[in-house]
Amino acid sequence: FPPQQKSHVLGSAVLHASLILSNMYLFWEGPLLPVEDALFLGLLFTSTGFWIENRISKSSGVKRPYSD
Repeated sequence: FPPQQKSHVLGSAVLHASLILSNMYLFWEGPLLPVEDALFLGLLFTSTGFWIENRISKSSGVKRPYSD
């Protein structure tokens, strides 16, 4: 990969890892948590993953279609 592509792949890997971890957490801990808490945690993990990917993309100078 060229360097920019590599950082984008890394960002996507971080995003997917956070999604997988949140899904695993919700799957195992879901019955022990209220639905609202589980949804909130899922959103938190997901938005954190997107934020990290966006920061990595910005710092490497890659222009994303959906970001400024």
